[in-house]
Amino acid sequence: VEKVYQFEHPITGISCKMILDKELDDLILEVKTCTDASPKGFRNFANRYFLSVQDSMYMDGIVWAGEARKKAFVFCMVEKTYPYHVEYYTLSASDKNDGRRIRDESMDGIKKCYETGIWPGYNNNPITEINLNLW
Repeated sequence: VEKVYQFEHPITGISCKMILDKELDDLILEVKTCTDASPKGFRNFANRYFLSVQDSMYMDGIVWAGEARKKAFVFCMVEKTYPYHVEYYTLSASDKNDGRRIRDESMDGIKKCYETGIWPGYNNNPITEINLNLW
């Protein structure tokens, strides 16, 4: 059921690959497992895992790979515990635009890492001493 697409990000030229869970005639269906499929749970999940970026990359990526634009990107949220409740969500136009902006900013950062050979982490120390008792 999964389908693989490869393309170049048009702004940075970086080679990209994506694997769609399910591609239908006019939409992409992405299945996610979660602990809470309610609207509030989905909002939290979407913000935590940057689903707006995934939406924008997949919707635009299909076009960049030479295919026709899809009408919708749908998240199928499946709860991990019985009774395994399922809900379907799409993102608002403003969330999709935010996803595109974040995606392009991130791709620009990745391009700079390729160019400089510097891939920053959490800090610049080879070994960081941590105090576990901060309370």
